[in-house]
Amino acid sequence: MRSDTAPMGYNPYRKHRSTRLDYVLLAAAAIVAAGLVVWALVG
Repeated sequence: MRSDTAPMGYNPYRKHRSTRLDYVLLAAAAIVAAGLVVWALVG
């Protein structure tokens, strides 16, 4: 491991595991984005 990233514990090879919160935040962001588009088109 490189010495400049070792103190922070950064491991670029670690596999990311998605949690339920990741999907909830993604769905919330999509709903907000769709709402803004509808508001821009209708308003």
